Amino acid sequence: DFQRYSFKANVDAKAGKYFKFGESVLITATDRLTQSEGGNFAAFNGARNAPYFQAYDASGNYTESNAATRGDGANAANYLWATDTKYNETRVKSKKILGNVYGEFEPIEGLKYRLTVGLDYNVADGFFFQEKEPLNFGTGGTPGRSSLLVQERPIEQTTNVTNTLTYHKKIGKSDLTFMAGYEETNFRFDKVRLQGRDLFNSNIRFASVATTVAGANEADIWALRGLLGRVFYSYDDKYLLTVSVRSDGASQLFDDGSKFSLFPSVALAWRISQEKFMQNISWINDLKLRIGGGVTGNSAIDAYATKGRTVALFYPFAGSVTAASLPSTTLANQALDWEKTTQYNYGIDFSIFKRKISGSIDLYSSQTKDLLMARSLPTVTGYVTTIENVGQTANKGVDINISTVNVTTKNFQWTTNINAAWQKDRIVSLSNGKQDDINNNWFIGQPLGVIYGFASNGMWQYADTAALAKFALNGNTFTAGQVRPIDQNGDNKIDGNNDRVIIGHTRPRWVVGITNGFTYKGFELSFFIYGRLNYYFNTGGEAQTARGNQRQIDYWTDNNQNAEYQKPFYSVASGDAYSPSLGYKKASFMKIRNISASYNLPTNMLKKMHMSSLRFYVQATNPGMLFSKIKFLDMDVASNISNRGFTFGINAGF
Repeated sequence: DFQRYSFKANVDAKAGKYFKFGESVLITATDRLTQSEGGNFAAFNGARNAPYFQAYDASGNYTESNAATRGDGANAANYLWATDTKYNETRVKSKKILGNVYGEFEPIEGLKYRLTVGLDYNVADGFFFQEKEPLNFGTGGTPGRSSLLVQERPIEQTTNVTNTLTYHKKIGKSDLTFMAGYEETNFRFDKVRLQGRDLFNSNIRFASVATTVAGANEADIWALRGLLGRVFYSYDDKYLLTVSVRSDGASQLFDDGSKFSLFPSVALAWRISQEKFMQNISWINDLKLRIGGGVTGNSAIDAYATKGRTVALFYPFAGSVTAASLPSTTLANQALDWEKTTQYNYGIDFSIFKRKISGSIDLYSSQTKDLLMARSLPTVTGYVTTIENVGQTANKGVDINISTVNVTTKNFQWTTNINAAWQKDRIVSLSNGKQDDINNNWFIGQPLGVIYGFASNGMWQYADTAALAKFALNGNTFTAGQVRPIDQNGDNKIDGNNDRVIIGHTRPRWVVGITNGFTYKGFELSFFIYGRLNYYFNTGGEAQTARGNQRQIDYWTDNNQNAEYQKPFYSVASGDAYSPSLGYKKASFMKIRNISASYNLPTNMLKKMHMSSLRFYVQATNPGMLFSKIKFLDMDVASNISNRGFTFGINAGF
């Protein structure tokens, strides 16, 4: 049951000679009634973990659900009852306002003041109803839990205010623009949650009154402030210069001396194709060189992360339970500063062969200092983690964008757009200088995202009897069919200090997108190919150690000794302590993300039908992989669950 109402308006107007104003607003309201999302989750897990559980008794009623009847050792709800809207239901009523209002004042030619105010407001009233549970339903097999009604109201609001003063002047071949501005962003999140049990009348569900009521609320507020200035100068539309500077402040940073920081930048461009010596080179239509450098900042940490939080500790006292406050396991850091990245760009824009080939190529290198990252702490300190400005990283890469017109005739055209990006990052230093931080998987000279663990050499075989005996003498007992980790230092012993290595990096070196478009008279066809190349992914390894369902795997047996995975057994943790080593896999893939086809009726037919346009279209989303190193996952979303959809539609205009 779903309803949606929407309203959209755009206005631009002038008030006299000097004033101009306008607005753009989108308002939507939705009302959705469905089965509980919690029930969905219970159903999926229930069906996976207890495939032979009988959900109904002989009379057609839901059966009790506990560890004994489910057969999977778990006390959890009957998963069909949990998704029955007669007993579990969720209603969500949401409202969203997205709008901008601007005013502009130009007292003299070239001098312009502009004020823009934006609002993004979201509120969602959610109601979750659950009928009284039959015997032994629910967590822990609690018998006969009472009816439940939960109401949540999260409100999220972001406001943006931008003031700019611009002066533009053109003198001869010189074009000069000055701009100064002030920006402000405020974010606020509030959520109230009420929970009631023992409803007086569960038949009216969301309007019922509860006997036992509990509540909670949370709030989150942060703000950004910024002053900016920019100067743009061009001479004869050939030589271009841009200089800018920002001063930004973030409320998340605690120390007043660190809230604000300066971020300058400068960029130069030379449009070579405008030079006289290029006029006789007919195959070059446009050519521009660019160089630039600047500093950007990042303050993306949670609000209040610099303040010490407390957690409750409950203990019995005088026949009752009393709560005390203790510091959380995260150590507050009140000296956090902006994370800053200094980057240099070198680029070329081009258009050649009567603009049949055009595009841009950018080379960049950057260094980031004072990274805002969570860092593990020795537990003897009484804390587990803290957020720090840790070390320095370096990055370099190439961005390539090319558009081509491959074939053009009277009725047919074929175009291609290619976007490709190559990047490589590395850690330059950490809080301890050039020393690796193994607890956080950070290694000097390596990317931030790496897989660090035991490399695998397949499985132990019966022919490895002599080697197995040597490892057994050092306390490593292996048998044929188990994972064979590589002994990196050759001491016939597997230990974490000497035998773990960096398996690979988890960030793709290449990200590629290719779009091909074809038009023939009124027909249009396009398809988009996307891929990530040259990286590793940790699938976690697999072991046959549970009574639940899992995908079919090629596992080791006496008759299948060249298997991909180890044999199933229970003598050690997870069936094999080194089974994760088999989950470290190369993960390159290329997939078709979208195929779209359409037909537009010709104008002469539309006139006869008294229509302005009529278009029939079909679209396929995620139709399939072209290739993937990991066959059992959709690596675009890194999951064994993927979304494939087909859309058919008609667009008509009168």
